[in-house]
Amino acid sequence: MIHNMQNVVENIIRDAFRDLIKMEQDTGDIKLIYPSQRKSGAKRQSEQEFKQLFIDHFCRTAEGLKYSVETPTLNSYSFKKGQKPSIDENGRSGNIDLCIHQYADNKWKRLHLLEFKAHNVPETNIEKDLLKLSADFPIDELNKVNYFVHLIYTADQGTLDNLKEKYDRLKSAIGKPAQKRIIIYLLFVNGIKARHHEPGYYTFDLFEGFDIWNYKNME
Repeated sequence: MIHNMQNVVENIIRDAFRDLIKMEQDTGDIKLIYPSQRKSGAKRQSEQEFKQLFIDHFCRTAEGLKYSVETPTLNSYSFKKGQKPSIDENGRSGNIDLCIHQYADNKWKRLHLLEFKAHNVPETNIEKDLLKLSADFPIDELNKVNYFVHLIYTADQGTLDNLKEKYDRLKSAIGKPAQKRIIIYLLFVNGIKARHHEPGYYTFDLFEGFDIWNYKNME
């Protein structure tokens, strides 16, 4: 029987985020650690740590599902530097960071697609991932909800204002699929300075917009 695993996926996102906060604060018994930068010796923070934590929780809790990593897209794209990302039949296939599959009609079908990004990167870097998540295909009949998980390690009011402006523009830049949602998880690993926010997150539908007052502290 086909069933909606959206709540399972969102619980895993939050559980992985709790573990990432423990990593950042060096508390708990998380086996994963950050690698060190070669020259400075500082920890290198990226989306890869969160992706690994997500997979760990997925393997323990998501019964009946499987996953693939760096999954080829069904579209071809043009991601040229300095140009707006676009679908291009003469371009190249992209990759989806992580794809969750469910078995139906004697095959494994794509259920949820996830992209992960760390830091307040240029807008085009986000747009190209959202473009991949918005693609709609008849053979993807199970794929109705996709996720973009964006990790911010250092943030103040200026960072928050900048992110709000970016996502407001991206809301219009990405064509809204007819029957698909893109859920954003904007994770603030060390909270937001000046607003006195502890580590927490925003979650919102890309096409409904970002409510700057709807911040959720992690418990």
